Amino acid sequence: MIRVCPRCYGLSQNTFLCQRCGTQTHEVQSPGAAEQTGPPVLPDPPTIAGGILVGLLVAQGATYALRHLTIACLLWQGDAAANSAFWTSFTGTVVNQSIQAVALFAAAIFAGAGQSRPLIVGLVLGALNAVFFIMFQVVFRQPIDPLIHYGQPFVHAALGAIAASIGGRIWQPAPALPALAAATGPGEEVLSIILPDQPEILALEPFPWVRVILGMVIAVGGTFGARWIRDFVVIAGGGSGHEMQSNFITWEITAVAQVVGGILAGANSRNGAIYGFWTGIFAAGLVIVIPALGASPTSEVSAWLLGSSSAESRPAALIVQGMQTLILGFLGGWLGALILPAHWPSRSLNSAIR
Repeated sequence: MIRVCPRCYGLSQNTFLCQRCGTQTHEVQSPGAAEQTGPPVLPDPPTIAGGILVGLLVAQGATYALRHLTIACLLWQGDAAANSAFWTSFTGTVVNQSIQAVALFAAAIFAGAGQSRPLIVGLVLGALNAVFFIMFQVVFRQPIDPLIHYGQPFVHAALGAIAASIGGRIWQPAPALPALAAATGPGEEVLSIILPDQPEILALEPFPWVRVILGMVIAVGGTFGARWIRDFVVIAGGGSGHEMQSNFITWEITAVAQVVGGILAGANSRNGAIYGFWTGIFAAGLVIVIPALGASPTSEVSAWLLGSSSAESRPAALIVQGMQTLILGFLGGWLGALILPAHWPSRSLNSAIR
């Protein structure tokens, strides 16, 4: 049996230790096999099309599975008429949209895993997921709010992009490593570790006032502009649709704008959550003060969460609306630093001391 030494590449016959360097030898099939020093064959990385396809199947399957589970609970507590009335009510709209959001978020995380461009995967996945829901409702002639035709693809695309970026950060693709050079002679080392001559420290990060202000503008503008977008789409669609369903879609657009504002403030930074918090603080102040002065009405969804109308619960609804802006801004800043990390130049310790 022929054995080869992994250090000096010496061949021997039935020898457990190399006679030259004393290293443990390995068994080979033939003398020519010891000269094969090519790199190992790695599995192919996931493709963008494969990630979108898998994510779409998981999102659609999980959505309908959760929906049928909810229907089973409703039929267990009532009859078919109560089930039909539930899905046409505002509470049913909230539950339906929440089911779609949870399924899409989980599917996009796995779709972005191992992808080199998870943001593109999430954008396409979210848009296609919304298009499939709209297409099924049109084919089966189910009633649909006109605002969903225009607002839901953008909301799902933003949610899918955020979730896929998180998945791409958790399960990052394998780096492209160069092939190792083969040894030219016996006893020559192939691998080596080169340490820098001087330690490096990161430069101090300035407070991103410009990004925080832009994020605040996006959050506040999206909060008050979503109502105008809703009215424009409803008028363009002929004025049909359920009012509370339109209000919930408006709230979704508002939430996306507040998260995007936090992402902008926390992107390319090491303290994204802190910058998102400050963006949320400033935006929450404006979201509370402007409606309190009578310049804009309060959110119907905030009043619905409190169990009363917007006129009866105006002060409490404003507080809920401000807390939502603060929390989503903080979350957006954390996501911005996670999916768009900082790339700051480094300097040596000697230059820092000088």
